[in-house]
Amino acid sequence: MNLFFGVLLLFISTIVGYYLSLKFVKKRAFYENFSSFNKTFTSEVGFSQKTLKDIISKFDNDFYNFLKNNINGSKDFSLKYLSEEEITFVKTYANSIGVGDKHSQLEFLKSITTEIDNRLKVSIENEKKYKNLYVKLGFLIGLICLIIFL
Repeated sequence: MNLFFGVLLLFISTIVGYYLSLKFVKKRAFYENFSSFNKTFTSEVGFSQKTLKDIISKFDNDFYNFLKNNINGSKDFSLKYLSEEEITFVKTYANSIGVGDKHSQLEFLKSITTEIDNRLKVSIENEKKYKNLYVKLGFLIGLICLIIFL
C-alpha cells in the first residue's frame, strides 16, 4: 500500500513540476507572438492602410487577447506568467500603437523592435534553463517521498 501511495505521489509531483514549467513556455510563446505582431504591424504601417483592429485580428493568442482588451479599455485581463514590469511594457506598447502619423509610428516601432527581440531572447533562454529543471525537481521530490514511504 505504501508503494502505491509513493508511486502516486511521484507521479503527481512530476505533473506539478511540469505544469509549473509551462509558464516559461507560455512566456516564450507570448514574446514570439509579440515580436511577430510588431514586425507585421511595422510592415503594415509602412505599406498598407489597414486599421489597427484589422491587423490585430490576424493574431489569435494571449498577445492578441491582451491587446484587444487593452484597446477596449478592459483592465481585468492579466497574464500570470508576466511580471508587473513586463505587463507595463506591453501596455505602454499597446497604448502607443495606432496613435500619431505614419512616420512617428514607424520610428516608434523600429526603436522598440530591439527591446522586444531582447525580451524574446531572454524568455527563450529562461525556458531552456528552467523548463526541464522544474520537471526534474518535481520528479526528485516525488522520488524522495517514495523512498520515505518505503
